[in-house]
Amino acid sequence: MPLRKVIDMLRGTVECLFIYFICLAIWRQYLRFTKPELDNIPGPQPRSFWKGKSNLYYEMFSFTRVFLITGSLPDYFNANGWKYHRYLWKTYGPAIKMKGLFGELNTFQIDMLSWMGRTALELIGQSGFGHSFDDLTEDYDEHSYSAAIKKVVPVTFRMSILRVYGLYYIVKLGSAAFRRKLISILPWPAMKEARDIADVLHKTSLEIYQAKKKAILEGNQEVTDQISQGKDILSILMRANMEASEDDRLPEDEIYGQIATFTFAGMDTTSNAIARILWLLSQHKDVQDKLRSELREAMQNAGGELPYDELVALPFMDAICRETMRIHSPVWQLLRKPNKDILLPLSKPIKTVDGGEMNEIFVPKGTTVMCGLLASNMNTEIWGPDAFEWKPERWIEGLPKTVTDAHLPGIYSNLMTFSGGSRACIGFKFSQLEMKTVLATLISKFEFSPTQEIIWRMTNIVTPALAHGDHTKPQMPLMVKLATDSA
Repeated sequence: MPLRKVIDMLRGTVECLFIYFICLAIWRQYLRFTKPELDNIPGPQPRSFWKGKSNLYYEMFSFTRVFLITGSLPDYFNANGWKYHRYLWKTYGPAIKMKGLFGELNTFQIDMLSWMGRTALELIGQSGFGHSFDDLTEDYDEHSYSAAIKKVVPVTFRMSILRVYGLYYIVKLGSAAFRRKLISILPWPAMKEARDIADVLHKTSLEIYQAKKKAILEGNQEVTDQISQGKDILSILMRANMEASEDDRLPEDEIYGQIATFTFAGMDTTSNAIARILWLLSQHKDVQDKLRSELREAMQNAGGELPYDELVALPFMDAICRETMRIHSPVWQLLRKPNKDILLPLSKPIKTVDGGEMNEIFVPKGTTVMCGLLASNMNTEIWGPDAFEWKPERWIEGLPKTVTDAHLPGIYSNLMTFSGGSRACIGFKFSQLEMKTVLATLISKFEFSPTQEIIWRMTNIVTPALAHGDHTKPQMPLMVKLATDSA
């Protein structure tokens, strides 16, 4: 290579480096005089000159596989035991049918997360839209809508960075058709999977709505009565929309979106919450037995099924649900962005990097704020030194004064589990009732015990999976048997 060409290349490199350092110096001077208040809050030191603190974001997820020891129960079974149990299950049906054939002591391994997901979907389908997705029998081909809903959290979690920092701008990029074409071109499997999920949700929502609308237009009296008298969300929404003036009516596209939103909001969170309670009860047999005794006594006094008022008033049942929602919230964090500049007050002053004291934080408009719900629910200064322990009895014995004095904005039991303010969970009462109804049905009839080691994955919604197996597949097998009369 000629010497002159080498000199030209070196000159170009030096010029680029010179421009880079000039720009860097200008940028640092700019930050010096326009330093945001958030930078004055102490935090962890950067570990990399190039990456700064960005690696801490990913390191956060290395703590998510919390292994929960279940003992050596599987060792008590021979090598072919699980194969035999699967054969019994497949041949003779669910455990509720076993009593007559095998007596009361037979135990079966059942994926309770799957059944709780199916139950939650059917409950929201019936109460939300007057529509059945699942007859809750073992001979069941999973509805495409159910399969799509289950994929929403894991797929969107793989796109966390884009969802948090880029989605706001992407949705404004061109037309919907252009954005769809762009997704087809981009070599990003998660993005394509998210598109396919959205297609299934939209298609099913459209089918549910159009079926009701068509039945009304054709004069189907049963559907007309359901719309005029029904208490499911879709019937109420359609009735209000039909009675509204032309200008005030919701576009049909928005109604389709509401169907998908209500389904997603009412399915994964509640089903995972019930699964967590069942898992905890399997770990604490004394608590499970005490709850079963409370339920059976209440049912006996009621002469069978428990009325709503008596079910929600059961003290130990309520304590178990509240304590589980406190320490094991299915949603562990929320992201929020202020629409305008705000001053965020602090519960107590903090020391700043420059040695000063700060009582409030200036948060500029558009700043992404991560709200740690569990940090509030398990704050030892509020809940006491045993804040990290699962103790249902704390709700019966009485909460410390520090809890009520904290004036937390949560809409449920001084907890942030269901958030607070105008964007709090509107379905938290439904979720509570669903949890208690399902638990009353199961615990009164069945005993649950652990079988395999479970980890809880801290995706957008905390989800159980096998510690030794496919970590990406949500599942929670438990050993289930009919409860004895003396239990």
